[in-house]
Amino acid sequence: KETIRQGKIIEKKAFLKSRFVCFSSKWALKSAVNSYPNLKKKFRIIKYGSNFSFEPHKKNIFKSISIKKKNLNKLNFISVGVDWNRKGMSKALKLINYLNFKGIKSKLTIVGSKPKNSNLDVKNTKIIEFLDKNILEQEKQLSKLYLNSHFNLFFTKAEAYGISLVEASAHGVPSIVNKVGGVTSIIKENINGKSFNINTSIKVIGNYIINLIKKKNNYNNLCNGAYYSYCKSLSWMCSSKKINKLLKSSF
Repeated sequence: KETIRQGKIIEKKAFLKSRFVCFSSKWALKSAVNSYPNLKKKFRIIKYGSNFSFEPHKKNIFKSISIKKKNLNKLNFISVGVDWNRKGMSKALKLINYLNFKGIKSKLTIVGSKPKNSNLDVKNTKIIEFLDKNILEQEKQLSKLYLNSHFNLFFTKAEAYGISLVEASAHGVPSIVNKVGGVTSIIKENINGKSFNINTSIKVIGNYIINLIKKKNNYNNLCNGAYYSYCKSLSWMCSSKKINKLLKSSF
């Protein structure tokens, strides 16, 4: 409690001293306005870009999309996150098992965490406990996992933003997500992904995916939408232009 109290004091002092305060999502900004209504004129939204030291080449992205479009009879999914419970990894497992039960061959790669419950059914899942992006080979490995994935799963229970959603879009990978927190500032419905209410059943989510892949062009459009969403509004290049404009306006 004391740490939280002191943190709030430091936060308020920082906000008072700053000319502008930038948040990554509408949800985060709204939360700040609720706490500091008198400072709302200072608040702005600047989206965070991908946490990769490089961007995958456009040619490789579209090659990957083309290959995956031809192979929708076998789906690859990725889910990235450190906190197994908060990131909803168990829900991702249930979705993969449901798709396989419905005859859609599906595999999931989880990066960043492992289950504490040894009774979970992980037969269609590969778990990579940690990849260090400071090591180029491991960074490239994660990039390759994104490129080989048909969908990114992000069933987080609480999130101010969601960097892995940006990273998925940077690789032309659409995301299936829980509609919570700042996630909706990244995912645009049926453009770079699809969001569902947190209590939506696995059956409904699974059937959405099944119906989507029945028409290859629909899946292809979602992949293209993911990549172009990144180029238009989710890259650090886009954010840096906004920051530059903000700085110029303050002098």
